[in-house]
Amino acid sequence: AGFLIAAEGASGSRREELAEYFSGSAADGTLQPLLLCAPPRARLGARPGVRVFRSTVPDSERAESGSGPLTSPVRTAFDLARLGPWEDAVIALDLLRSGLGLDLESLQELCRERRGWRGVTQVRRALSASEPGVESPQETRLRLTWVSTGLPRPRCNVLVCTLGGDVIARVDLIDGRAGVVGEYDGAFHSSSRARQSDAARQERLEDVGLVVVRSTADDVRTLAERLRWGHRLVGAYRRASERSASTRRWRILAETEGPVRDSCRVGPPHSRAF
Repeated sequence: AGFLIAAEGASGSRREELAEYFSGSAADGTLQPLLLCAPPRARLGARPGVRVFRSTVPDSERAESGSGPLTSPVRTAFDLARLGPWEDAVIALDLLRSGLGLDLESLQELCRERRGWRGVTQVRRALSASEPGVESPQETRLRLTWVSTGLPRPRCNVLVCTLGGDVIARVDLIDGRAGVVGEYDGAFHSSSRARQSDAARQERLEDVGLVVVRSTADDVRTLAERLRWGHRLVGAYRRASERSASTRRWRILAETEGPVRDSCRVGPPHSRAF
């Protein structure tokens, strides 16, 4: 029997979201194949929509579900991060961290134990690039595009509030020192009502001194489009640097701090639709 590479441990809507994430589309819109871990001597041929690889899976790295045997979350993270392209490796770790609370120490230990296995160096690199709190593959792609410009690494999905503690918005990406925000607009944002809401949200952020640069799926689809978005981001940093300190009337809400009140409705994650 083969072992499906799957995230076990989530429940309800979060499990459905994880399934959509890992069986969803690549940056160019093509569907990602299901990864199937088979025993070394298994006779399994290639089939549409399935990528088969062979490996031993000890009992400590197995989990069971109603649909059959699965790899454990840590082994799932290990295989996804070592066998796919670099960007997909970071995407997998980002969501396993936010969706399942992936045990990073256990994954690092597995890398040490299997240091001779193919792709372990990439797992370590992906771990160093991964971030908590990421809510969609496109957020990861946008963050990696941001970092590729040489600009500081942004924080993900934090609450921005006024100096008095009133919540303004939860933003996808932010460089808190520079005062630059990156927002990804997924398919949900294409309606007239959503665009109206996004415009009002951007005005609130800019009113307190932030500079906002928006993006869509087209901005992360190809290298050329990412380079163009990177130039827009550099321009946002330039505009932010030209503002005086007196225009900064915002701060990032600390995780241990409760908001004084919501000055706006903070709804579902901003960029979950993808």
